[in-house]
Amino acid sequence: MKRRSVFGVLLVFALILLAAPARAHTPLPQGIVSVDTMNPHQLRQKILDGYSPEIPWEQAYGEFTDVPAYIPGITVEQAWDYISDTYKLMEWTMSVRNMQPMSPLNGVTRYIAEERLPPGGNTYFLEIKHPETYTIDWWVGHSPEDIWMHYYFRVLDAQEFASKPGVLLTWVNFGHANFDRDPYLHQAWLMMEIAHGIERDNLVKILQWRAAGNSGPIDTAVMQQLGLINVEMMDPMAIWGFIASQVTPTVSWDTLYDQFIGSHFFIVDAPQEQVWNYLREPENMNQWTLSLRGVHDFGDDLVAIERLSPHGLILGDMDVHPESQMIDLRLGKIGHGHHGRDRYFMNSTLRVFDAATCSGKTGTIVVWISYHHVRYDSSPEYSELWRLLPSKNKLAAQNISLLMAP
Repeated sequence: MKRRSVFGVLLVFALILLAAPARAHTPLPQGIVSVDTMNPHQLRQKILDGYSPEIPWEQAYGEFTDVPAYIPGITVEQAWDYISDTYKLMEWTMSVRNMQPMSPLNGVTRYIAEERLPPGGNTYFLEIKHPETYTIDWWVGHSPEDIWMHYYFRVLDAQEFASKPGVLLTWVNFGHANFDRDPYLHQAWLMMEIAHGIERDNLVKILQWRAAGNSGPIDTAVMQQLGLINVEMMDPMAIWGFIASQVTPTVSWDTLYDQFIGSHFFIVDAPQEQVWNYLREPENMNQWTLSLRGVHDFGDDLVAIERLSPHGLILGDMDVHPESQMIDLRLGKIGHGHHGRDRYFMNSTLRVFDAATCSGKTGTIVVWISYHHVRYDSSPEYSELWRLLPSKNKLAAQNISLLMAP
């Protein structure tokens, strides 16, 4: 479908605002934080109150662990071809080796592999791929019938989402009730950020090495050349010691929210389908966002008014992916001389999961990732917008939880 011109969209939008009768006010649940419940000064103070230079480690990585990366010098197709090959886990993980296929479990592809870090033994994988969004979901466990640790991977075009060449890799690990029941597992979970960060770095090095035209095996000489950390290069207990030494009492706000912002949240007892059907409708942003109002979907374009910084008219689009229950939302301020999708710099993804499958709890999980676009560095206003976005997103997530509560 041919996209309307921005002028045409704005003209129609203005006519709607002028002609539409006042709608009856819909009562909001108690606790909603937005321009509808407090004045802009109070709302900005509420956002500022959510900022903290240092965050306790367990608070930062207690429920979800994000292990993202920006990888220059590689295409989405190159990254996807490698990551989507399950057997490549034996190259870039620290300790998964000798992977073999098994019979499916409940219709889902299943594998068995050796785990060469303590406590050792076999590990089992379930895998679901969504090639249309370059997405993989893996579940891992130590019993062939009880595979519960959930990892979500996605590869995105960095040019489209951050206005720079290369790819964005997002990797989210889900906390689980099993981690909470066992002190040993809980401690292991708190080390997950470091452990999977090492594997993320291994993956990035291999992807860039492959993209440079290298096609040979990842033997010990290549591992040493690339500086990989794994059981071939280090004693397993030395690896655990290194991981443990990297866990600190706190993590800085700027470290946690550098180029990616994870604003994931859990909605107790809310059915997954109900949350998905709500979030996929763009005009519901008039309820759950803090300050976007007059949001209207013209089919090819979204138009809205931003009542906090950056004030003014906003143009955007929303790509809805029903197969993976994922939404890519892109927004940009009108009138800054940018064209096409490059005008969109407030870009994020929301994905809806059944919490029982991911975390062993009843309800729905929404994984919400915001991407650092180069324009966030183009002015003090936009830099401040990015710095406070985690706080703003957290308040919006609380709004969604209140609106979706049974």
